[in-house]
Amino acid sequence: MKKWRAYIHVDGDGVSIYRGYDFDVSDEVYEEIQKAIAAGVPLRDCDFYETLHHDAEDAFDLAEATGFDCEKPDRDDYDDEEDYEADLEEYNENAENLWDEYTLVDTTIDDPGDLERFKSEFIGREFPDYAGEGVCDFDFEYDDLDIITFHVSVQFDDEGKIVDIVSVTGEGLESEDVRSSSWGDCYPDYDFLTDALEEELSGEGFDY
Repeated sequence: MKKWRAYIHVDGDGVSIYRGYDFDVSDEVYEEIQKAIAAGVPLRDCDFYETLHHDAEDAFDLAEATGFDCEKPDRDDYDDEEDYEADLEEYNENAENLWDEYTLVDTTIDDPGDLERFKSEFIGREFPDYAGEGVCDFDFEYDDLDIITFHVSVQFDDEGKIVDIVSVTGEGLESEDVRSSSWGDCYPDYDFLTDALEEELSGEGFDY
């Protein structure tokens, strides 16, 4: 089995969960993923995407993400198979009941091609205001019902030409109080970021 990465957003009562996590994919599906990436085909346009998306959602462990106060049974701790199966069944039932308190908002499959397509929109273009600035970091906040911040690092040469998009990451606000806030990983919204970065670099200032 191979691994692939997904990002999930779950909402509960006064709290959100944002997680990036790895899940199992078959060797055959992994090979199809690599073929699609090499051909420049978005994974969401592939025939296997629905299955991949379903497997990603099935693999997400809400109990672990919420700190569910019940330790998952470990087979190595049991001498009797029936005792292990009984405790595992009880754990799974309790963990499944957690979904009564949470709502699955979105699951996104990691697609390296998304970043490459985003890069192709900017690399090679000149923005004289950034001449000689080297690597510049930009933050864009997406504030709708949820608060999400995207971080984009752009490398400029001495003439202000973009030579690389060094990194693109996202984080969503999970909870907040007067003392602190908690954030979790989320998948970049590249459509949003294309417009946001374009307007920022052009000096127009992005309208959030």
